[in-house]
Amino acid sequence: MLRSLALAAVVAALAGCETHDAEADPPAHGSSAAQDALCASVMVRARTCTDDFVPALIDARARRDVPPGFAARVAADRDGAIRDALVEWGQDDAACDRIAGALPDDAWLSAQACLAVDTCGGFARCIVPVFEKHFTN
Repeated sequence: MLRSLALAAVVAALAGCETHDAEADPPAHGSSAAQDALCASVMVRARTCTDDFVPALIDARARRDVPPGFAARVAADRDGAIRDALVEWGQDDAACDRIAGALPDDAWLSAQACLAVDTCGGFARCIVPVFEKHFTN
C-alpha cells in the first residue's frame, strides 16, 4: 500500500536511477532509449532534490486524491505521509522501468526543460505538475 501511496503513477516518481550520469545530455526524444535516458536524468535530479521533490509530489497526489483517500490521509498527517514516502523513495529502484513509456511526448519535452532549472525548489515546481497531469486513480 505504501508503494501506491507514495510514488506509483509518477508517473510517478522515482528512482534507483542513481547509476546513470545526471550531467549527460539525454538523447533526442522520440525513442524508448531517449525516454529511458531522460527518465534517468529526471530521477537523478529528483533524488538530488529529495527535500523539495517528495513534499511537492505528496501535495500534488493529495490535490488529485491519488490513490483515492490519499487527500484525507495527507490532510490528517502530511508530515507522516511525507515520512512514509521518503522511506519508500529510498527503496524504489524501478521507477524508470514503470514510467519511461507512460508519459506522452509533450510531457517528456516539459520534463527535459525542467532539467535546466537551477534550484531544487524550482525543479520540483517544474517537474511535479508534469507528472500531476498524468496521475490516474
